[in-house]
Amino acid sequence: MIRRILVPLDGSPFGDTAIGFATAIGRRAGAMIELVHVHVPHHVDGNLFTVTPYMYEGVLDVDVELDHEILRRELENLRERALRLAEETGLSVTGRLVTGRVDTAVEQEAEEFQADLIVMATHARSGFARVRLGSVGEAVVRQSSMPVLLMRPSEDFAEAPPVPDFRHILIALDGSTFSEQILEPASDLARLFEADVSLVHVEVPHGERTILGMKAGEAAIEKMRLVSEHYLQHLAATNSELFEQPGLRAVVATYPAAAVIDAARECGAGLIAMATHGRGGLSRLILGSTANEVLIHSSVPVLLYRPRLHAEPARSAEMEAAQTRPG
Repeated sequence: MIRRILVPLDGSPFGDTAIGFATAIGRRAGAMIELVHVHVPHHVDGNLFTVTPYMYEGVLDVDVELDHEILRRELENLRERALRLAEETGLSVTGRLVTGRVDTAVEQEAEEFQADLIVMATHARSGFARVRLGSVGEAVVRQSSMPVLLMRPSEDFAEAPPVPDFRHILIALDGSTFSEQILEPASDLARLFEADVSLVHVEVPHGERTILGMKAGEAAIEKMRLVSEHYLQHLAATNSELFEQPGLRAVVATYPAAAVIDAARECGAGLIAMATHGRGGLSRLILGSTANEVLIHSSVPVLLYRPRLHAEPARSAEMEAAQTRPG
């Protein structure tokens, strides 16, 4: 259930893109919204006000008097923005200025605010070289204990802000219990937007990939697809309280990120939801290669969730047995 939404801003039109998404969700959920800006001390420079303050993160040469003036302006602007948004939406909106390393400060504020969702813009390494908010999106996901909704705005800030289109949500899974932890956060948004839901399970062939054109390889791939279909059917049945008659897509593909994006395009999804790791486990607590690739190349927002650390049981015995069973 979404009751509190945190929106990190950097004072740029880029960061403001997230506000429209947050308010659309907030209106449907009746949620409180907090706008948070992380103040970073400003380096002495003749062109300070033309860039985001995040450009100077980590710089020690600070003009204290100038920095205090900038901090005062940031706080004033943030409070005005929160007040105006509250008047426009009828929601409870607050603004908070914090300091520290950006990703850590955002996570700490999310914990203190007891946020159920973080909504923010990201460039995901594709442009916006002078906008640092985008680059911290991945770091926030790495540290966050709550779902993070990320969107990549157009580079043309003159365009009208995007409007959330969550009438269809695609949930990507890899067959692990870790990946299945995205189901509940995704279902919260699906209920709010009365969205259709599709579950896609991408199975990556290993030895079979070298013999895709041979009959033996084709038989192995078909067996993997059938096992994947059965997994999705079982998952849908055991999670019927979350989704009513979700669409099921079983895919065998060498490149899972491309398969997820293709599936989203084919079903007209306006949101992709997935956990932030691959079946390889959580030893590399980064976005995970698949989630990261999806975030970079997706034309629609991506809901990411870092799974809780608990023992990952062996992969479904039923799935393993079905794949090793003689044809």
